[in-house]
Amino acid sequence: MSVIQEGPGRLGTFAALARISPTISEIVLQLLWKQMHSVEPLLRLVGGKRKEKSDGLWLWSLDSSHLGRFAIYARRVRAICADGKALKSQHKRAFTILLQSCVRIKSPVPLLPLLNHVELHNQNDCLAQFLGGLFCPALQTLILPPHMSKFPQIQNMMSHLQTLVFIACPTQTRSILNSLSDHKSMRHLTLSYINPTAMAPLASLHKLVSLTFVITTQSSFIKEATSFPKNSIHTNILHIQVELDDNSPMPTTTGFSAVMLLLSSHSIRSQGLSIKIPWYHPAKDTMHFFNCLASLASDNPNHRFLAWENLECFRLQMEWNEDQMNMGYDVLQMPCDGLSVLYQLFFLTTLELEDLVRLG
Repeated sequence: MSVIQEGPGRLGTFAALARISPTISEIVLQLLWKQMHSVEPLLRLVGGKRKEKSDGLWLWSLDSSHLGRFAIYARRVRAICADGKALKSQHKRAFTILLQSCVRIKSPVPLLPLLNHVELHNQNDCLAQFLGGLFCPALQTLILPPHMSKFPQIQNMMSHLQTLVFIACPTQTRSILNSLSDHKSMRHLTLSYINPTAMAPLASLHKLVSLTFVITTQSSFIKEATSFPKNSIHTNILHIQVELDDNSPMPTTTGFSAVMLLLSSHSIRSQGLSIKIPWYHPAKDTMHFFNCLASLASDNPNHRFLAWENLECFRLQMEWNEDQMNMGYDVLQMPCDGLSVLYQLFFLTTLELEDLVRLG
């Protein structure tokens, strides 16, 4: 039975076993259909009268008797992890008819009843428009491509989600945040950062293992003074990822400023802090950032960031560009005592600063 192992190189063996050995056929079929890169193979399992037009569109006339074979295979699908598009535009009409048929015959189960993981990476993936027809109580993970032109309405699909990646405009993010307060099972969450007040519902998520904030250099919260939430956010690991806007010039200190404004605007309790900035900073700016971080570790009750009480791991990543060598080593290189201020983080046991070590 050693051949029954998952792996892309074994799919041909799986398919052969499913056809010649009834004894292990069901086991093999479960493995073959467990993870799909596209929903289009499922469409070919639908019976009924099908006509393919010259432009590649499929038209169907379906009733309940035509969906039997589809249902047998659909219940085996646990994950959709798209390499490209899980549903291309030429098959969108066929998928629409399939969903409409399920509604018309009042199917008691979702289209993919045991689906627990959806991961899309293409902003134009048509499957995003049909997520409502796929969702079921088993769904635990939803990863959507960032900044989609048209995001799906997922607010009523989040009851059992444990992992969500949703990077969108402020309006769409606020809608998701308002829905999160009613769903306590979230464990891994990635969201666009808006402002401290908007992020307040995150304090109600007491099972968070990792929380990732994605902020852009042109985010409005960097420039606006806002009120601060009173309740603390709890997570094992806090990730802060700064992104450059497409058409913005590379700034010098905006990344660190945005991170500091975020940290000083919240009471966040965390064991790990990871910061990623998409460009390298001069040593003086980095040391100033470390001083600002250490200042938040003081006993001053006016400082809202309380993560230092439990902080054990700190990681800073600054992406390196060879063009920055024009700045000169004397500007980029950290002095020997450049990290001494971090000694104020008393409980810190792990420090990852690979780029700084390389230049030092």
